This record gives sequence, structure tokens and C-alpha cells, in this order.
Amino acid sequence: MVVVFAALEKMVSNPMCHGCPFLHAATEFPEETHPGHHLALEHKQAVRARFQALAAQAGAQYPEILADQLMLLMDGAHLQSRMFGPTNPVVYVAQVAVALIDVQLPG
Repeated sequence: MVVVFAALEKMVSNPMCHGCPFLHAATEFPEETHPGHHLALEHKQAVRARFQALAAQAGAQYPEILADQLMLLMDGAHLQSRMFGPTNPVVYVAQVAVALIDVQLPG
């Protein structure tokens, strides 16, 4: 999972990155019944499920909690990119992911 956040760190540091298009869609179409909002939610649920599966596979004590934490971290990185551009605090995102994962893994 760490490689995902290392790639995210690189992606959101790129001047061409303007954040997550799915977060933008959910913001632009806040009505839960709107197809754009629904699609964004489906995508985020799929990412969360993937994080949870990876966390369980890695032996995390609480895979659902780790998945939620990693989702918050990922979405926060996207928003930092949108707010601050390429010089944003995202340089720590992989480091924080490692810390979250390490807390959950046995031993």
C-alpha cells in the first residue's frame, strides 16, 4: 500500500494536478441522487474496499479502520494539491501512510 502513497505524493506534486476529479464531482453535484455524485461515491467506496482488502491481506489488526484512515489521507492529499498547488504539504503523505500501516501490523 505504501507504493500507492508514494505514487500519490508524486502525482499531487505535479503542477498539472488539480486534485481528485471524484471529489470535485461530489462537490459540484452534492445531491446524493445526482448521477455525478453517485458515480463519485461508487468510486470512493471501491477505493475504500480495496484499501480494506489490502490491509486485511497484510495482517492489519483493524483493516476497516486502516482503510478509513488511508482514505482520509488520500483525499486530504488531493485537496492539498488543489488548495496549494505543487508546493503543498503532500511531501509527507507516504511517510504518514507508513506510520498508519505500521501501527496496525503485528510485531
